[in-house]
Amino acid sequence: MSADTPAAAPKKSSKKIIIFAVVGLLLAGGGGGAAWFFLLKKPADGTHVVEKKPPPKPVFSPLDVFTVNLQDARGERFAQVGVTLQLKDTATEAELKERLPAVRNEILLLLSSKRIDELLTDEGKRELAQQIRTRAAQAMGVAAPAAAVPAPALAASAAQVAQVESPVQGVLFSQFIVQ
Repeated sequence: MSADTPAAAPKKSSKKIIIFAVVGLLLAGGGGGAAWFFLLKKPADGTHVVEKKPPPKPVFSPLDVFTVNLQDARGERFAQVGVTLQLKDTATEAELKERLPAVRNEILLLLSSKRIDELLTDEGKRELAQQIRTRAAQAMGVAAPAAAVPAPALAASAAQVAQVESPVQGVLFSQFIVQ
């Protein structure tokens, strides 16, 4: 009997190893199948999910600092304003460089028409940034130039620039000194 007992023990341990191996394979296969089912499953309505590409990185184009005299009855006042234009892509930057004299002219005319009290408030600076954006876009050909538009249609011209995708995405001030 002692010879039968040791021979039976190895059969049970090898069966346990085989059972654990089969169970492990089934669990691994089941987990992989479940992951495939949930991750690659198509929506029930038949539409396909399309991954959106991130928007292109904006291009920042700094302009030379503008120094202008301001409209002020109390005496001579001036402003030094550093402007950086945020553009949608490098093609727009190339277009800006081609039209830079017209863009700078529009910004200079706008800045020199301001009074010191308009530029001292946060609201005034934000309004100025929006006006620079509009004027720069007009100088780049997005809407009719302000000089060619009759006065009543000037507001409509600004509305057209807002509706059409502007090449100038934003205006940032790198320097703002008013004296």
